[in-house]
Amino acid sequence: MAGPFSPTAAMIGVAVKAAVGGICAVVLLAIYVYVVATGILVARWVAIPNCTAHPREAFTPEIASTMALIGGLVSALVVSELAITPPGKQPLARAIRANASGRRRKAVTISTWAYIAVWFVVGLWAFVTGVLSILGFSSHLLI
Repeated sequence: MAGPFSPTAAMIGVAVKAAVGGICAVVLLAIYVYVVATGILVARWVAIPNCTAHPREAFTPEIASTMALIGGLVSALVVSELAITPPGKQPLARAIRANASGRRRKAVTISTWAYIAVWFVVGLWAFVTGVLSILGFSSHLLI
């Protein structure tokens, strides 16, 4: 029996699409965090004389290109979502139904802002580490 709240094929398709998109976004962010952390570890350990824990060779050209590619994809995802969000609205608020519970709305809001925060903090960490190492400062200034 089809009622006003019964799932239709279109609604299920939209839910699956949103779930798959969300999983892809989280996987991309996890890869981004991993490759940036690898680069920062190598940069910090290379600055220590006679340290072989993370040799310079550990940061391969493949990791560098992966970091650039995934970083660009994650950045494009965040910036595009922020660009299409109307002023005063929460990012990704259009992904939930108008009659969604307060708990679901809060979960979407928290997860969206957590994603943006991780992206921002990791990107800032990589930028500051890179700038300090390029300028010749000790990488131990970063805690």
